[in-house]
Amino acid sequence: MSSSNINDPAAVAALLEQLQASNVWQQIVSEQAQSAAVPVSAPDPEPAPAPADSEVSDAPSHRSVAELLAQLKTPGNASPRAWDAPLTRPATNNYPFAPPPSSSLPNSSSYQASDASPDLPLASSSPPPVPAAPSVPPLNPRSCTFQEALPLLSRLGADSVFVAAINRLRQDQDSLERKLWTDREAIQRKYADKVKVAKTQATIIGADGLSKHDAMMLQDAYQREIRKFDKERVLSAWDALAARQQAQLEALGVPNMFVTSEPKDKERQKQIIQVLVGLVGNDS
Repeated sequence: MSSSNINDPAAVAALLEQLQASNVWQQIVSEQAQSAAVPVSAPDPEPAPAPADSEVSDAPSHRSVAELLAQLKTPGNASPRAWDAPLTRPATNNYPFAPPPSSSLPNSSSYQASDASPDLPLASSSPPPVPAAPSVPPLNPRSCTFQEALPLLSRLGADSVFVAAINRLRQDQDSLERKLWTDREAIQRKYADKVKVAKTQATIIGADGLSKHDAMMLQDAYQREIRKFDKERVLSAWDALAARQQAQLEALGVPNMFVTSEPKDKERQKQIIQVLVGLVGNDS
């Protein structure tokens, strides 16, 4: 076709229709649509309307209409020329600001799996375990000192059941003391009666009171019986009472109280008894 037909509108329109139906034109349009495609996150572009006759002449192309028409008239495209190559835009990944090839956004599960640090332990809502307090050995009531026994005695003195038990022990002791004193007085009365009888007999025979010999005999007999009573009755009964009280006080939880005959242990127990008497009072 000669260049004089370009000025014929009808011929130009026919050539444009033929150009739009050609494979070269479809390839150019397809490549331009692919290069102008936006990422997945952007909304889909609206389809562009078909270009008018005036728009075709103004398209951003380095070719003229005459050149395109001349290309259509060349059969087979045996010798491609420089302008026969399809117009392509540079690949978007050649730009420094181009997005990565994969434009799909990572989902929450893959993001959490990739960003979670396996070295960091998960925070626990429960408080840390409290370290156990160091174990304190229990206080041995038998071997505790007098200062260590005072708090225990103070707590025991505030217990009404304990106070009642102490009062019963005191009553038993008072009963034993009265009985032993009564038996001892009986021995004294017996020898006092013997002195009276001896004086009466001396008066009958006209003697001036008891002779020194008779007085010494009665005095020696009285001392021997009193010593025997104290040794066989009083001391044995008192030792039995002390052992019984030691066992009962130990059962009540009184410190330093246990059955013993050692003087050192009994001295410590004496101090404890004095404190107990002060706490309980004198009411029996």
